[in-house]
Amino acid sequence: MGSLPARLDYNRATNVHKFRDRALRDRNYKVFVDTLGQISHVYNLTIDAEEKENLINSNSKKIKTI
Repeated sequence: MGSLPARLDYNRATNVHKFRDRALRDRNYKVFVDTLGQISHVYNLTIDAEEKENLINSNSKKIKTI
């Protein structure tokens, strides 16, 4: 399956998470969504190409609308 954890459903191994981790991006921003479907990281790629400053707790109106 490529990752843990798994569970047995109908004699088949299936992933415990119904929603997989994902990363979405556009020209300016990259957003990470966790297994619960919640945004966990937001990066402004225009000024932070190395993705060092997570803006998830930023007070910026732009970040809050993502």
